[in-house]
Amino acid sequence: MYRDLGNLGESIFETWCHHEGPTANRVTYDKKGWDYYVEFEGYGDNCRADDVPLDLRPAEISCLIQIKSLDHTKKYCDVRLANWKRMAQSPLPAAFLVLEFDRQAAPQRAYLVPVGRDLIARTLKRLREFDPDDINTTKFNRCTMRLKWSSEYQLTSCSGSAFVDAMMEFIGQDSKSFFEKKREWLDSVGYEEGWGRATFQITSEVDDLVDFAIGLKPELPARMTEWVDLRFGIERNRTVLGDENSTFKIDSFNPIEPIYLEFIQRDGSASCKFRCQCFAPGRIFPFIETKKWKVRYCSDFIDFVHEFDTDKVHFDFSRAFENEVPLSILNEIVTLFRLLREAPEYGMKIRVDFPESGIAEYEVSSEPMELNSDVAVEDLIAVVEPCVTLAHEAKISAHVPVVLNDLIHQQEKISSFRDLMKGSRGGGLIRVSVDVENPSKLPLRMGFPMLVSIRLGKWVTVAAFIIYGKVEILSDETRNGTRKVEIGFQNGRIDFVCVDKRQKSAKPFCVKKLFVKCVEVLEGLGVVPLLKENVSNSIYGEDDG
Repeated sequence: MYRDLGNLGESIFETWCHHEGPTANRVTYDKKGWDYYVEFEGYGDNCRADDVPLDLRPAEISCLIQIKSLDHTKKYCDVRLANWKRMAQSPLPAAFLVLEFDRQAAPQRAYLVPVGRDLIARTLKRLREFDPDDINTTKFNRCTMRLKWSSEYQLTSCSGSAFVDAMMEFIGQDSKSFFEKKREWLDSVGYEEGWGRATFQITSEVDDLVDFAIGLKPELPARMTEWVDLRFGIERNRTVLGDENSTFKIDSFNPIEPIYLEFIQRDGSASCKFRCQCFAPGRIFPFIETKKWKVRYCSDFIDFVHEFDTDKVHFDFSRAFENEVPLSILNEIVTLFRLLREAPEYGMKIRVDFPESGIAEYEVSSEPMELNSDVAVEDLIAVVEPCVTLAHEAKISAHVPVVLNDLIHQQEKISSFRDLMKGSRGGGLIRVSVDVENPSKLPLRMGFPMLVSIRLGKWVTVAAFIIYGKVEILSDETRNGTRKVEIGFQNGRIDFVCVDKRQKSAKPFCVKKLFVKCVEVLEGLGVVPLLKENVSNSIYGEDDG
């Protein structure tokens, strides 16, 4: 006996909607690819917007539904591509409701297959395969695309409530957000590998091409002669352009990574290793001969370029001066600075560990290397090495970021810390200027505290030292109303006592306890402390020295 499954399925769906609240508007002339325009009044964010002005309330949720009523259990059916096109390109949510009757009066299983990103992509790819002029042809109108379903899409029951739950899970609570998401799908699927293919004419010299390919030159003069729209790997809309001049730019380059770059003293006595990105011109312009290449290696603090034809190397450490670098890297930087300084005398070789092609090794020129910096290598070493020592003494984490420029601005303090850390074990004369009213009453053997404050990243540190020994008055004069006395410590000593630290954002701290600690150490050595009766209460904060 013939059964009109189409009308049977639609009547059951309408009954579901009557029971659960959605309004199912049947399409009188089913030529648009769907059977029902369904409105979900009282669902989603709209039903919770009582206190929102009417003009600002979100639109009610609605969707397009096509019913597929079947007696067989093949789990697929063919749908005209024209219908897929309308369901996919409509801004409204769309879905197929599949009802399997198994020759019964009521559906035995129900499936909701939403037209989401993957089905939109399949539809647009099939549409892309047709020429634009095919839209009204028999070839296009007869074309179908298969709809498949499985247990993944099965409703929990053959009921209106199960349908509503599944549809709300697909759409979400806000119709506007879904519209935007679907528009993004329509605009982006198929373009994952790019938006098209352009043909350029570039007349630059090879050196300019090389510099551009490794990111040293931001753009090249060029003339685009052709544009081809490319979606799903299928070409359309080939456009031949005129002779207007333009520029060729690439916003981002794909480096070879990770690259491990190792600098080694020729005799192997010293080395340092860094993780870098590698940029080679062959990835952009494969026609450039290898002998004309420059290869660029970059990290957060180093920019290193190797010229193949001259075997020259160029270093740019501006990133190290401007960017934050973990303290754990400072030792490697110091080693590299020292290798560069000593390269003219001892020589240096560079080893590059490529992830795919293996290890490359070559020696660099013995000429002095330029650091593209106003600070000499010796000064950088003099700044960084003491800071590594200070961090260790202060028990500061090796992962705390530090900006090299900040350390250079504190060069004088760091130099003082370095000199004090070297100390003195006797045999020399230590000169110190002090403010005393009656130098003749100074004890023969005395000492006093010395504090140095240095900022290391987010930390403010204060290192405490003591200077002591046999006192000798070297000079005593008054300048501009102020008496200055220079004393010397014969066979004097300088000892490191301790270091304190605070985060810059924390409350400033009092250094009185550091002075007290120094005084206690001096008294323990049997030395008379200067300033014992007038211990400083200086406060060291974020900006204090």
